[in-house]
Amino acid sequence: MAALMPLESPLADPSLAPLPRTPAEFPAPLNTTLLGTSYGAKNCVVKINVFGHHAAKAFTTGELIRGTVNVTAPIDIPFRTITITLVGCARTTSYMGWTGGPKTYRIPLIRAPMLPYGWLPDPAIEGKFTSKTTYRQQFSFVIPEQLPSFHCFGACSNPDAAERHKRFHPTTGNFHLDDLAPTVTNIIYYISVEAVLKEGDDPKMSKLFQASYPLPIFPYCPDEPPRIITNQDVRYNMCNTKKLRRWLMPFSRSLGTLTAVASQPPAIMMNAHTLATTPTCARINLLFTPTTRGQGPPHIGSIKVALKACTFFSTRPMDCIPDMGDAPPALTASIPLEYSTKRVLVTVFPDAPSWKREQCEKCRGQGSPSSSVCFKPSLDDMGLDKNDAPMIDTREVPEGEEQQHRPPTVSWPIAPPEHRCEYPSYQALLRIRFGLENQKGTMFLPTFYSCTIARTYKLKLRMIVGPARHTMKFGVPLQIGVERYSQSKREPEPRSLGPNPDEGEGVTQHEVPAVHGQGRGEESSGEES
Repeated sequence: MAALMPLESPLADPSLAPLPRTPAEFPAPLNTTLLGTSYGAKNCVVKINVFGHHAAKAFTTGELIRGTVNVTAPIDIPFRTITITLVGCARTTSYMGWTGGPKTYRIPLIRAPMLPYGWLPDPAIEGKFTSKTTYRQQFSFVIPEQLPSFHCFGACSNPDAAERHKRFHPTTGNFHLDDLAPTVTNIIYYISVEAVLKEGDDPKMSKLFQASYPLPIFPYCPDEPPRIITNQDVRYNMCNTKKLRRWLMPFSRSLGTLTAVASQPPAIMMNAHTLATTPTCARINLLFTPTTRGQGPPHIGSIKVALKACTFFSTRPMDCIPDMGDAPPALTASIPLEYSTKRVLVTVFPDAPSWKREQCEKCRGQGSPSSSVCFKPSLDDMGLDKNDAPMIDTREVPEGEEQQHRPPTVSWPIAPPEHRCEYPSYQALLRIRFGLENQKGTMFLPTFYSCTIARTYKLKLRMIVGPARHTMKFGVPLQIGVERYSQSKREPEPRSLGPNPDEGEGVTQHEVPAVHGQGRGEESSGEES
């Protein structure tokens, strides 16, 4: 049961509720009681039960949401209609100077009401709630594939951005885990129960009471094709070239040039019911061209993997894909603002990659069976003395044979071709496997682009290479998707994130006193102060 608060408290509006930011904090009921109603509605108890829901579970696209609503009134309370509705609302707030103060932009995402039939007993027969009588109604909603209408109001001229705005967006800023979103952004879905006293223009005077139950929803988001990154996309860096030296001093001997190209890894897929994620693998293609004859490829020291979450928000409809293209100028009213935070995932120390030596055209023309030869880095390549590079191979002579002086044979890492390449090149592929399972207390939202809020991810790779420990950095786009819901698939056990759900009744109960006379502003879009 939530604490009692006065009617003018902002908690009476679920879309304006403060956001929990600590891992151990679970969302409290978003409704409050009311004070001083002539119809006695302040003592009405509305109990909303959602079957199979607990704190560590979210709903997804195509899933059926079922539950019951119980209403108990202490005295006879007349009313006109009572409705049960699935409501969605997005809210962004800006505190920039050109707005003249805080500006809030709220836009309705979905509103799916149920028919007001099926109450047991039916209060519409008498037109009132009888005292000390519990009225019960069942409800069911199916989460749609996309939003029912286009919410950019024709303001988005970019067809790619407009298509993404029509998709169903995940819950943002109203989850019990830290979702890395700022407090000025909020996307909330909830079951709303409203009783209307009389029909009128003023919603504050017509509503008898209102209660709601928040629902975390993560819609289905498939693995999309890799994005095409060009030089205009300054937020990402897929290629890096570094001139390697034996030491850090500029006058030290140059070893060669290393070119590394990173590719976008497959999407990390999340299960909405268990919040479990699948690992993925990043790939880096290496090309090393030595500057001196006989120089082998360098040694790869370590690779640090970090994930940067970027949240874009605006009080106006966004007419672009915010993370693509040139970096926008700061502090402009037509450009969405950006809030970013970084989480270090893992630091790996990869094994020595299997380098392949690419022969020159003259070597290929001599009838060589293969154009590439497998190569392992020698001691000199790893920064040791060059005299230690050859390996002495001594063989035992069987007894009975004449002992003869045999010169030691030198075994080189590669078999030299008939023609010695002056400037060969070496190629290798690095695979870095990582996941999100070690990020306790953090919720990585799916990648999405809405009309006013967007969430993207950038994979930051920092590679240490060569004897002088040169640093190479990469910024690669990464998608986080959601698996499709399947009714035939058995749900695994949820990840333990907090208090265990109530196992006795099999449902999660959300018992709150009703809210009287509190009109909702998310039904009409536009800017509010």
